[in-house]
Amino acid sequence: MSDVPRIPFLALVLLCGCPATAPTWSSMIDDDAHGALSGVWGSAFDDVWVVGGRTMDSAEILHYDGMEWTEQDAPATSLLAWVFGWSADSALAVGIEGSVASWDGSSWTVLDPGTDENLWGVWGESEDDVWIVGGTPDAAEPTILHYDGSTFTPVALDPAQNPRGAHQLFKVWGVDGRTWAVGEAGLLLELINDQWTAVSAGAQADQDFVSLWGPDSEHVVAVGGRSNGRVASFDGTAWDTVSPSGVGGLNAVFMDQEDSAVVGGVSGYVGLFSPSTGELVREDSPSTLDVHAIWGDGERHWAVGGRFSEPLSGLLWVRE
Repeated sequence: MSDVPRIPFLALVLLCGCPATAPTWSSMIDDDAHGALSGVWGSAFDDVWVVGGRTMDSAEILHYDGMEWTEQDAPATSLLAWVFGWSADSALAVGIEGSVASWDGSSWTVLDPGTDENLWGVWGESEDDVWIVGGTPDAAEPTILHYDGSTFTPVALDPAQNPRGAHQLFKVWGVDGRTWAVGEAGLLLELINDQWTAVSAGAQADQDFVSLWGPDSEHVVAVGGRSNGRVASFDGTAWDTVSPSGVGGLNAVFMDQEDSAVVGGVSGYVGLFSPSTGELVREDSPSTLDVHAIWGDGERHWAVGGRFSEPLSGLLWVRE
């Protein structure tokens, strides 16, 4: 019998005129079986890492091999807040109280960054050109570290670089040779000529920005807000921020398409944001636990989060 050619789903929809099935979110774990899960990243659909903590003083790491999620041997460190990598054999996770752990393809190893400040975000152009950001509410200024693969170098901000008086930076992201970091009170920094420079994100950028992502330097989205959600978008020239009505604080964003960002936030909020229209459409979620991070492999999206007060509990959802 000859092979029957497979017709893509979208082509079938167009041929028959049938409505496309909207993506749905479903839970992959028992919320109470794990601690709070804070960061997710993968090198491929069958190599996905999730980091968090059983308690604030102990890390937890899960791995997906394309078939199932399994708990991994976690390094002896505090809760890990974020993870980013470059290949199946290279990743870096950071967390509270100066926690840093490196993955080499076989095990996680604790590194000493020279600080005990909370580290909330990590991103790097390469393994030897990495930026880590963080801080605490009572810190004199945000924590910024540059890691060259062997040495962690602290980078200070002067008042002109931190006009909002932020104490913490929460995430850092780069694409196409441009790098940004976001933090308290709507602080948005761009690395220009090797100097962190404050840039405006518009009049409504008046609350914390918590995370950002983008597929290229003309399509980047940052999310945040505390009393009400904030969504900022960058078109390659300027940033603009909107405050969607009736949406609480947002923590998570993943964007691998030019006009579509999957976002998540407090009380189980998940939705789809369009930078071109400024529209944010809510999607149904499995629970009311807070969403902290989202990552996608091109076919599905993974969301993680949970409750970060004792007793800690976690969420791990898939959108497909």
